[in-house]
Amino acid sequence: MFYYKYLPETSFSTLPVTISNSGTSFKRTSVLRLNWDHAFNSTLLNHLAFGYQNDIFYGGGIDGDSADKLPQIPGVASHQYPPQIIFADQGFATFGTGAGDPKIQPWLAPACIINDTVSLTRGKHTITFGGDMRFAQNSPTFLTNQSGQFTFASTETGLEGLDSGSPIASFLLEQVDSSATTFYTSTKIDARTKSYSLFVGDTWRITPKLTITPGLRWEVDPPTLDARDRFSYFDPTLPNPGADGLPGAIAFAGVQRSGKRFPEDIWYGGLAPRFGLAYALSPTTVIRSGYGLFYDNASMPGYDGGISQDGYNSYAQFSSTQAGMQPAFILADGLPQNFPLPPNLVSTFDNGTSTPIYRPRNANRLPYAQQWNLTVEHEFTPNNYVAASYVGTKGTRLLSQIDPINAISPSYLSLRDHLLDTFAPGQTELDGVPVPFADFATVMTGCGATVAQALLPFPQYCNSIRGRNENEGSSTYHSFQLKAEHRFSKGLWALLSYTNSKLITNSDAAENIYGSTVYSPFERSRNRSLAIEDVPQALNIAFNTELPFGTGKRWLNGGGPVNAVFGGWTFNGVYRVQSGIPFQITNSNCNVPAQFSTTCVPALLPGANPFLQSLDNIDVNQKLLDPHSFEDVASFNYYAGSGPRVQGFRQPGYSDFDIGLQKLIHITERVTFQLRGDAFNVLNAHHFNTVGINLQGGGVGGSAFNTDIASGGFGDWNRAVTSPRNIQVSGRISF
Repeated sequence: MFYYKYLPETSFSTLPVTISNSGTSFKRTSVLRLNWDHAFNSTLLNHLAFGYQNDIFYGGGIDGDSADKLPQIPGVASHQYPPQIIFADQGFATFGTGAGDPKIQPWLAPACIINDTVSLTRGKHTITFGGDMRFAQNSPTFLTNQSGQFTFASTETGLEGLDSGSPIASFLLEQVDSSATTFYTSTKIDARTKSYSLFVGDTWRITPKLTITPGLRWEVDPPTLDARDRFSYFDPTLPNPGADGLPGAIAFAGVQRSGKRFPEDIWYGGLAPRFGLAYALSPTTVIRSGYGLFYDNASMPGYDGGISQDGYNSYAQFSSTQAGMQPAFILADGLPQNFPLPPNLVSTFDNGTSTPIYRPRNANRLPYAQQWNLTVEHEFTPNNYVAASYVGTKGTRLLSQIDPINAISPSYLSLRDHLLDTFAPGQTELDGVPVPFADFATVMTGCGATVAQALLPFPQYCNSIRGRNENEGSSTYHSFQLKAEHRFSKGLWALLSYTNSKLITNSDAAENIYGSTVYSPFERSRNRSLAIEDVPQALNIAFNTELPFGTGKRWLNGGGPVNAVFGGWTFNGVYRVQSGIPFQITNSNCNVPAQFSTTCVPALLPGANPFLQSLDNIDVNQKLLDPHSFEDVASFNYYAGSGPRVQGFRQPGYSDFDIGLQKLIHITERVTFQLRGDAFNVLNAHHFNTVGINLQGGGVGGSAFNTDIASGGFGDWNRAVTSPRNIQVSGRISF
């Protein structure tokens, strides 16, 4: 099977194309699938499959091919793309995107899989074994900002101390306030991944009542690498010659550069046992149970595939002086040529700023989940049955951001204001803290050479150094699940399902994979709490019924044109109601230096009620939450609070009712036309619960209410609600 998908180019601009600040993108995807089944005999079958997807995305700026229509600014990396002109204040639109022409910067993401499965039947055993191989590529091309980004402000044409001047006047006089240009020696990341697995399983029918299904899977999922070895990463054990030999420096991939192709050790211990059991207690009652261990792949969040190229590329920045009165340079003169051009493959390249990507050495120990269940199914009639289950899951080594390695202990908060004192050049000690290396005060250009910075394990770097694939998260899920089904008979199918559950974790996806650590890595245990997306109770009712009109039905069953119009209609619906998710309360008035890698989290005071009004009847013009029920905002001065990461009180619940109506028209024996109408949120209900729901306006911290206790709007509705009623009609031809 082969198919090709064409996503047309999107383009809209309020400015002329030459100076448009709008982006544009389009996509091309093709898929090829091949399968081959061969029966050696009646008991031995082989299934071989191959799949390939070639996915190409193009993105850039509408102005991307307009460079020849604009003046060339000297000293930039390339004149192939238009520059970007930014006016810093007074509300003027930006000229240009700096993104380049999308047609010459494809993002390649091909992937293929090959698997082979053998099924063998021997007596009471049905044995299945085989393996698969997967290969994927993530290769974006970056051409952005080579022609420069130039910002113009009012200060260059204003009077000192007065609100005067104009960024347009500064632009006409070519007085640049700040500028940034990227110089590339590698415009393409060529990330490659692969994985291999072998598996074997057996369905063993021991007796007519008892069947067991043991199995074992083995997986190897090596870390991501760059096909050309243009990859730089942070090595926490490598001596840094620019910081008096302190540990922590940049390593460059490839044997020729004395570095590994990737920083992780390949893990070969991915054994995953599975076991299932089914026992027929009676002809109408079955007990099922099972346990399985399931590995995830070596996940690498981010568009870059976990590849950074510091040293291969560089970023030249210039800023005005004298509080903006003296421009960085004159635009016609171009960039001052007082900076080194790449490549600059030295281990000290990022000293004084932030490290490149950090991938821990043990991060290839794959994330995994242990799942178990016990289910009792009972059939009351051939068309009606009920199943009650206990289902549990334990997640281990989940993607997380809870253990940054460049942080200082909360015990140093006792130094208070001394943490912000700054070392002077040549100073060897400050407030009893020795200088970490000789040139500390002059090397630290990306952040202050403060006492707090000097106390870090890697004081030569400004960032907290989080493992991109840290895999230190964990979760526990327990649930009772009830399902009652009326199988299709007399034109009706219906399903009722109810879940009562609890999810505890320290690695909520949005917060800890891409966000910041909530608590200091020295207090990691405090991250474990209710999950932000925990929903303790959920009820779903689904149905599908044939309307009683047309041939063979109760009414209008005469056939002919009446049947063609009124017959063959099916009506379906889904109703869902669920509990609210918990609140997460924070305090942005957090006077704690960034080097502590923590967030200020206020605790609910003992016996206090966080709500100012009932969740059953919310007045959106009044505050929902009471700031006086929490720790005082003013107390967060070198103090991060004692509250839990996620609070125990919950947001309003949520319900939804969707319906659909469809008719199948058989045009010929092989051609069918389906006419369908759907109404989502048919009751046009609006809810404040925000997780997993399409919002108008978005929420704050997963909430439709302001949850920053330092904000004057704490507890106010932020105007985020679920989507209104949406009706759509569609038609489809199948042949």
